[in-house]
Amino acid sequence: MAGIVAEGPGRRLRLLAALASAAFLSGCYLAQAAAGQAEVLARSRPIPEVVADPATPPDLRARLELATEAREFAVRELGLPDGEAYTPGRELKDLKRKVAELEDRLRELGGEQA
Repeated sequence: MAGIVAEGPGRRLRLLAALASAAFLSGCYLAQAAAGQAEVLARSRPIPEVVADPATPPDLRARLELATEAREFAVRELGLPDGEAYTPGRELKDLKRKVAELEDRLRELGGEQA
């Protein structure tokens, strides 16, 4: 069994290098994911605005209208909460605040995208 696992300072150094690499790659992944989410939030628009936009394709408009009707049914008939998270017309200022929070977090993680 002693021949299978290398002993000594070399083993510790390899283990430390592996752990450091894993931590670095995890940080890079998180920074990339946060930047992607920030971009999604920054580009999002309230559903009523998209439905009213003449440039919205008819099939997308129909799906958004159906989703709005389903939400209204869930609130009215099923008694599900009608909170901010379920409201299709969230304010742009809320999205900008969330993007700013993500950018701050990216800076804390050392990301350069923010």
